[in-house]
This record gives sequence, structure tokens and C-alpha cells, in this order.
Amino acid sequence: MKFAPIKSSAGGIEIAPMVDLVFLLLIFFMIGARLSQPVLELDLPQGKSGSSPQGASLVLSVDRQGQSYLQNKPLPLSELKSTLRREIEARPETRVTLKADSSIRYGQFMAVLDATREAGVINLDLEYRPE
Repeated sequence: MKFAPIKSSAGGIEIAPMVDLVFLLLIFFMIGARLSQPVLELDLPQGKSGSSPQGASLVLSVDRQGQSYLQNKPLPLSELKSTLRREIEARPETRVTLKADSSIRYGQFMAVLDATREAGVINLDLEYRPE
């Protein structure tokens, strides 16, 4: 009795798991890029001079409606001073970066600036778009 010889398959790389992995990485990076974008869309004013802050630890933003945000979390102006004061008392070397939309009223900007001064903020940086 004669048996047919068994043909061995040529060695190769399975491509299906690699395609799955590539798609998973693609989805991971798409979601990661989406989450890393800033929450607030601000149109910053332009400026020529200045330097970028070193080690800014708190970001205070004001949108075009005048709503203030601390670290991208909404914070009413009435609570801004007390919250900043707590942060400054805990870490006196804390730097605050103020990002205000270029279309807000001057009075709204001054109210936020006064709140930072009254809270005891010493290291205040103003962020703007370079020309």
C-alpha cells in the first residue's frame, strides 16, 4: 500500500494578526490625539515681545463669553480668587498662565486680572499668538 507524500507548507508569516495590530494602534493614536487637543478654542491676541514661561503649572483661560476656566474646568469669577489663593498658599512658587480670548471686553479681562492679584499670584504670564 502506497501513501501519498505529505506536502509541508512553506514557512511564512501570518499577516492577519499584524493587520489587526495595525488597526488597533491606529485607533489608539486617533483617540489619543483627539484627547490631547485643548478644550477651549481661544483666539489669542497677537504680540511681538516676550518669552515662553518655564514650568507654568496653572492655566487660567477666559473664553469670548467671559467664562473663566482653571485647568480647563469651568470656574465662576466669584470662586476664582479663593481657589487661586488656596493654590498659591499650598505652593507659593506656582506660575499662572492667563489665556484670554482677544474678543472679550476689557472690563472682563481686568476683573480676572484683579482676582489673580487679590489672590496673591506673583508669577503671572500672559499668553498670546506670536506675529
